[in-house]
Amino acid sequence: MAKNRILESMKDKPSSASRSRTAARGILLGLLLLGVLIVRLLLQKYISSPSVSPVLAMDDSKAELPVAPPPLPSDNAASLRIAHASLYTLPPTASLQALEGAASTALDIGDLWRAEALALAILQRVPGDRSARLVLGESLRREARFGEAQRLYLNLLQEHHDDSDAYLGLADTAFAAHRRPEAFRWLAKGVDKGAQTALSLSTLAHRYQDWKDFPKAEATARKAIQGGPGVMNAYLQLASIQVESGALDAGYQTLESILRRDPSNGLANRLLGVTLMNATFSHPDINRARSLLEKAVDINPKDQDIYRAAAIIYRQQHLYRLAAQAYDALLMLNPASLDARYGLGQVYALLGKTDLSTQQLALYKQLDARNRRYTRLSEEVTHHPTEAKSYAALARFLASSGDYAGAMTQYQIAAGLAPKEASIQTALKQFYAHFGWGLPEHKSQ
Repeated sequence: MAKNRILESMKDKPSSASRSRTAARGILLGLLLLGVLIVRLLLQKYISSPSVSPVLAMDDSKAELPVAPPPLPSDNAASLRIAHASLYTLPPTASLQALEGAASTALDIGDLWRAEALALAILQRVPGDRSARLVLGESLRREARFGEAQRLYLNLLQEHHDDSDAYLGLADTAFAAHRRPEAFRWLAKGVDKGAQTALSLSTLAHRYQDWKDFPKAEATARKAIQGGPGVMNAYLQLASIQVESGALDAGYQTLESILRRDPSNGLANRLLGVTLMNATFSHPDINRARSLLEKAVDINPKDQDIYRAAAIIYRQQHLYRLAAQAYDALLMLNPASLDARYGLGQVYALLGKTDLSTQQLALYKQLDARNRRYTRLSEEVTHHPTEAKSYAALARFLASSGDYAGAMTQYQIAAGLAPKEASIQTALKQFYAHFGWGLPEHKSQ
């Protein structure tokens, strides 16, 4: 199940950054940022992930103060080169399994053209391959080729009227194309006519949650609970929806029920901890919240939200060294975290470490300015999903910021939308030449 965002309202940052972050969350629902975020996450498969040890159950007086937090990442060029090489060195005789894996990887890192080509190669061998068609559909959607994507998903539905992935694909395509009422209609049809399994219904519930229709999200999650195997995830989805929508008492009851069945469920421990530390909850319990988070980090030591929530508790309890360790652990997982940079800067100041505080707050300001610029450009893409110039502007910014994987995605979309626009085609060629790559074959070229 996709990661929930119930902690967003609790992040400890200035109002201007909060407004920027709120705007960015809205954009995540559109075509663009889904691809960019997946790029950043999946590239971790090609680089060494930092080792993060649980730090939440120590005595503050004995906790070592971190004085060398991770620096800002420079760029992702090296990891992109590795990923690109893995996708373009497949032999002509590669197995279907190898092609399917490469197609999924290409889609994950944002090489939409390669994903499209690999999916088509699979379909040449096995014309009805469903997985390849779904990869192709998502690639077309993210390339802003909405009509082609819609036709593909409709064909899938003609073959299997209960194909929940096809309903979801149609909903996502309409949403990305700025046809929001149509998107919600397809989602409702998926709930009504799609596969009535816990997994399928939980996925649709999550999309309702993404789109902030919490009543429909909760109703769909409750329906998923009746869907057979996989109901634990459906219960977790329900709890997440309840907590994010502000129904904290209901969320509390759901989470307690989950933990009675599965005390070692890391996500449930974290969600309940966050609920109990929320000042608007009817029975807040900061000490139990801390205990739950300390247990959750033992189970899921790479869950960033645990460290974010724990840092807030430690600050409330004046345990500033532990708070610094929590922020430092978060930065080891995500060096570009605005929350962690700002929070760590504040904690250093509270501990009298002025120089360290100044350094982190300066990095925070740098990141904040970059994110606000990113948000503005992304909004242009979201509101004008078929205008090539908006994607090209975002591509240039991402490349200048060192996010070459994200830039590649946006250049491909821009070039596909405007195959006769000389400036965009030249920029695309220069981008590939920078890496020593030739332009991949694509219908737009």
